[in-house]
Amino acid sequence: MRVKLILLIVLITTLSLIKAEDGSFITQSNFNQKFPDLVGKEFQVKKDLFDGVDTDYVLYASWNDSDNRNQGYIYIYTLYDNTNITVYYCTSFSGCQMNSVLTSWSSVSADRPLSYGPLTGNYYFFKIVSNYPITCELATYDYSSYRDANRMVLSTNLNYTGTTFYYHAHNANYEQTWIINPNSNIVDTIQVYYWSNNTWNLYNTYTNLGGDSYLTFHCNYATFYKVVSTSNILVWEGRLFNQNMGIGASPEGTTVSNIIYCPAPYDSYGNGEKLCIAGITDASYTVYYKQGSNSWAVQTTGTVSANSINVLQGLPENRLYKIVTSNANEKIQVQMLASTVGRTWDGGSEMIPGHDNNVSTNPGTTFIFRYGHSYQRSIACLIPTPGTTVNISGPTSSSYTSTNPDEGFRINISSNQGTYIITATNPIYVVAETNLGDQAAYFVYRTEPWLTPTPTVSPTPTLTPTPPPVPTLGITSILILILTITSFMLISYRKSGF
Repeated sequence: MRVKLILLIVLITTLSLIKAEDGSFITQSNFNQKFPDLVGKEFQVKKDLFDGVDTDYVLYASWNDSDNRNQGYIYIYTLYDNTNITVYYCTSFSGCQMNSVLTSWSSVSADRPLSYGPLTGNYYFFKIVSNYPITCELATYDYSSYRDANRMVLSTNLNYTGTTFYYHAHNANYEQTWIINPNSNIVDTIQVYYWSNNTWNLYNTYTNLGGDSYLTFHCNYATFYKVVSTSNILVWEGRLFNQNMGIGASPEGTTVSNIIYCPAPYDSYGNGEKLCIAGITDASYTVYYKQGSNSWAVQTTGTVSANSINVLQGLPENRLYKIVTSNANEKIQVQMLASTVGRTWDGGSEMIPGHDNNVSTNPGTTFIFRYGHSYQRSIACLIPTPGTTVNISGPTSSSYTSTNPDEGFRINISSNQGTYIITATNPIYVVAETNLGDQAAYFVYRTEPWLTPTPTVSPTPTLTPTPPPVPTLGITSILILILTITSFMLISYRKSGF
């Protein structure tokens, strides 16, 4: 009994001493801020400190292949060693629960691409659970007739800016990647790798990419690619044919901002593109463009009201567009769609982030986007929380209330192009879908912010990694170690009857 009492005193004393430099106690919400050196390294310590916190990472996705092309694949990229992944799914058009296991992987090392497919059903909803963060995309492997797939690539930061990016190039004849430096500083080195013979191989190296500029390159192999940069960049990847929907991104990697970059790649049809500028707030904006090494020039100016979309039709392609509002408080969201002049190939799929409280939110409760024409046929909502009511307003309107956890809801919109606004009583995910099964879209996480570690991708042999610092035990680490040991001793003494 005396031993147990002593251990309890040690435990309470240790807890009382674990404070940050500012004197505040540890809480679940401030752990990362107070102890950045432990982020991503001590999940079990966190779980011991904050009993009952779920450390799983969960993402959601959807797929529509009602055209029966059977070419869809799930591509997953691991960021940490010993990653376990389980893919849950359901295959109804709408109203099903994602609770059946499709596939799984165990103890996967970091820096590895994984794939599952082809997806042979017409409709899917997915829930993907992992013990460490991953990035994921759904895409067509190589359908030759239609190449509707453009989007910003998700970084290992789990937003659109960062220094490491993974993606799959689907058709070697048409794939192109845009590397955008949205900052004023020069990016010293960008290295591109491709996956072959079960390893990453150097594809090309680019140096001294100037501030507020870009470069492009073709993907000559149908395989996985990795882009590694010495400074934060944006990466856009897609096909040079029948351009379609893609969401622009800010220098900070968000989709709602006062500055948005959005490429309009070359289109073999030559009919131009259209930018859809959504007013998250009332905003006045200027559309700039840059082509190659030329200086930025003004394309047009305009104003947009909150909860509405301005459509700039027939803009020249093969350019990088930058849309800037008149001040930092005016927020916009930008989509690139194919122009409807002369054709109706607005295919492609994209997860549309929300804009709760005028910032990017995924999941979110308020969404706005524009559908194109013809092949964009459905809207999918992925609903984690039962009892959530979803309202879709637009040329086609609908509402739905979920009854189970992890439920999928989808509506057909046929060719009803126009602006759609979606609201939900709890956070959800929204995907604008085509029915062609030749989509490409990235999906991000529902997770507690304090459990989001900074990814540490395994170093690539062709890069010279910075030597790690010599480990030291600070007072915080010592106290946490005492706390953990004391906890285990208490449990042991309790079991032994002391």
